Amino acid sequence: MNNNFKFKEIAFDMDGVLIDSKKIIENNWSQAAKNYGLKLTSDDIQNSIHGRSGEETLDLIFHKFSPQEKRQIKQLVDNLEETSSCQLLTGVLAFIKEISLLKIPIVLVTSSWKERILFILKEHKLENIFLHIINRYDVKKSKPSPDCYLLAAKKLGIAPKHLLVFEDSISGIQAAVESGALCIGVNNDLMENYGCKVTIKDFTDLDVIYKRPHIIIKFYENEFIFDSSVYSSFQVDLPCNMK
Repeated sequence: MNNNFKFKEIAFDMDGVLIDSKKIIENNWSQAAKNYGLKLTSDDIQNSIHGRSGEETLDLIFHKFSPQEKRQIKQLVDNLEETSSCQLLTGVLAFIKEISLLKIPIVLVTSSWKERILFILKEHKLENIFLHIINRYDVKKSKPSPDCYLLAAKKLGIAPKHLLVFEDSISGIQAAVESGALCIGVNNDLMENYGCKVTIKDFTDLDVIYKRPHIIIKFYENEFIFDSSVYSSFQVDLPCNMK
């Protein structure tokens, strides 16, 4: 069994990977559903909310409601989420700091929208970290369509197979795998059933090892190898709290 994988760039999902927002998202949609007489099931949450755009969630769960009611539900959830403070996932700040100092290019690929993304990044002083940010409005089809990761690879100028993706939702894993990218599942034991290479609880599970000219992200016997000589001229501006 091959446990060595090569990559050139890293892509992070936001909710559930960069930030620990699962419960907040679940509570916001559950509250909106309750206001309209619905009770969400665990299947609704797993398959129709996490990794989905708001419009898709509305179509999947609130399909019996009128367009006006859907707009009201969406506005309620958006208002709650845009100002919901979220903690970073355990270990992710140290991991991002380490790979940024080693000049590994990173991008953010999320089904969220611009205002909320900016709120989250500013809250944690991460505005200048990502080389590119792909949001729900940058593609015609959101996750589980591979379009977002295909676009990320295109912007980076690489083949999707050279992209290492961190995802936590089934739809996100499906999007990454279908694009041809390598994928590491985060905090979800079901992920390996959908094609990710390994599953981690959080970013403290990973070791970053520098063996010139290679940088190795290691998880037990699995090694994800980055050739640092490829991007010797790459620069990233670290915020003050990360220098």
